[in-house]
Amino acid sequence: LRMAGGFAESIQQQAVGDTGKQVELAYARAYGRKPDADEKKYAGELVASHGLSALCRVLFNSNEFVVIE
Repeated sequence: LRMAGGFAESIQQQAVGDTGKQVELAYARAYGRKPDADEKKYAGELVASHGLSALCRVLFNSNEFVVIE
């Protein structure tokens, strides 16, 4: 939770008040790619409802973020 909060703070500083840009930055930094249209839509809704740190927790807990070998 602490790491997601810090991640969210750094993204907010780069894109103050622009949820769409924040979502794009979060995906770029976490996954090295842009979100597709559906991901951007749902991520924006999540940020609007629960805040950017909630999206960061989702990204950190996804299979795409965790590499298992």
